Formats: sequence, C-alpha cells, structure tokens
Amino acid sequence: MRTSPAVNFGLPVIVSTLLALLAGAIGAAFLWLTFDYLNALSESDYATNGAFVIVQTVAAMASFVFLTIIQFFAGIAATSGRDAFDGKKVPLSLAWKRARGRRRALAGFTVAMLGGFIGSACVFFAPSIVLSLMVNEIAGVLAILVGGALWGVLSAFFLVKFAFVGPLITYERLSVKDAVKRSWKLTNQGFWRILGELALGYLLSSQVVQIIVTPFIMLVPIIMGILIIATGFGTAAFESVVLAMFSLFFIALSIAVAGLMYGYWSALVVVVFFDQKMRLEGFDLVMLREAEDEIRARTRNEGESVTKNQWLAIPQEAT
Repeated sequence: MRTSPAVNFGLPVIVSTLLALLAGAIGAAFLWLTFDYLNALSESDYATNGAFVIVQTVAAMASFVFLTIIQFFAGIAATSGRDAFDGKKVPLSLAWKRARGRRRALAGFTVAMLGGFIGSACVFFAPSIVLSLMVNEIAGVLAILVGGALWGVLSAFFLVKFAFVGPLITYERLSVKDAVKRSWKLTNQGFWRILGELALGYLLSSQVVQIIVTPFIMLVPIIMGILIIATGFGTAAFESVVLAMFSLFFIALSIAVAGLMYGYWSALVVVVFFDQKMRLEGFDLVMLREAEDEIRARTRNEGESVTKNQWLAIPQEAT
C-alpha cells in the first residue's frame, strides 16, 4: 500500500464513486415509484419496524456480497504487489496497462461471483418469506436465522477458496477456469490460516471505518445547531439546505472510507497470495533468483563488476 497507493486506493475510490452514483440513481427511482406505499407504511409503527429490520438485513448482506469486488481490485494490484517486494513504485496507469487482455476475464469473474452470491442468498432466504406468509412470523424469523447462518458460512468458505482467482488471472495470466482450479488448490493447505488472516483484515478495516465515521456522526448535529443559532435562520428551508450540505459531505466521506477499506483488503489478499506461493512453491527463492539476474544485468550494462556489498544486498531487495 505504501509503494503503490494510487493502485491500492485510487482504483477503489473511482469504482466506489461509480457504484455510489449507481446506487443513488436506483434508490431515487425506487423512492419515486414506491413513495405512496412507503408513506402509508410509515403510519404503522409495526410496519415501520419491520421495514427497518428488512433494510438492515439487506444492507448487511450487501456489504458482505460486495466483498466479491475485491477480486477485481486484487487482480489489478497483483503485479504492483510483486514489485512492492523490491521497493518499486507502480502508478495506476502502469498497473492497468499490465492487466491488458485480462481485464475482461477479471471483470467477468467478479460479476459472475457477485451473481452467484446474490442467487444463493435468494435461495437461502426464500423459505423465510414463505413461512412468514403461510405459517407465522416466528417461523419466518427462525428460518431467516438458520438460512442466514448457512449462507454466511458457505459465503465465507467460497470467498477463501476463490480469494486468489483475481491475482492469478492477471499475474499468472491464467484463464478463469484454470485460475479457479489453481486458487482452489492453493487454498487446500492452510485454509484456516488464510481464513483467519482475511477475517482479521476485514474486522480491522471495519473498525477503522467506525473510528473515522463515528466522530463525524456525533459532531454533525452539534455543528448544524451552531450554524442555525449563529446565522439566525431557523427556517425549515435553511435547515434543509444545511442538511443537504452535510448529506453530500457524508456521501463523499462514505466513498473515501469505502475506497480505504477495499484498498486495504485487496492489498491484504495480494500479500496472502504471495505468502501462500512462498509457503507451497518456494516463490521467495524465485524472487531471489530474479534479483540476482537483475544485479547481473545492471552491472553488465554499466560495465562494472559485482561488488560484495551488491551481492549482500540481494536478499534484502528480494524480501
């Protein structure tokens, strides 16, 4: 992340902005089409509470499902991740250029994985809707809990087994089918360690998000009150303008935080990918040999002999 911040954070911020615009357009269209229904729904406390639970459940599922987009970010960042071992800085334009010919496969697998997660969620949560309508609400709630637990476990399993598909598509330039097979094989050994590393990274990034967002949430009502009192414009129109300004600010903050979280997690996936290659395939020895070849080529081009200090520096450059 330190050597190539544009690759690890720039691309996630761009994609997060596009997704935010798309989500905003879909949300606006949904509100426009269902405004009368939602207005009638708000008149009942029970209906409002039920709708709130549904929205929270869908939001939690969406945040989990959208982790599949890490495949795309990790695939683009894989080549710059390899250069990071040598301390080389890679701009976003170069990382994007290196993925030429593989970007379509990378995006296709990401979309297919996203569709698979959404389809499996519909399968696991459909019985709860049927039981709620045909039996009672308690049976529906129990079905949601059981279905959600099963869906979460299976989703975590496949997220780990397919974690390296993105880097394999771009770094090793494999087809989607071969990348899936190789990722499955690479994660056969050390599955629980990889799961723990990725889960810990997800929890840490989530905590960072909470730490960043919470102070702003606490300060917004205070700042709004100070602005209204200081200006003396206590009208509803002025309050609406202030609220709109802070809403735009929160949207920008959410996009930045999403870029930070996705960038951190994709970088973690790339590091775990290379770590697994070192553990199972001796990839650290491959990097050492590449560093030796680079030293030879550099000294040969410069017409100088390799000094003792240069040879001693090879392990440092490689690791």
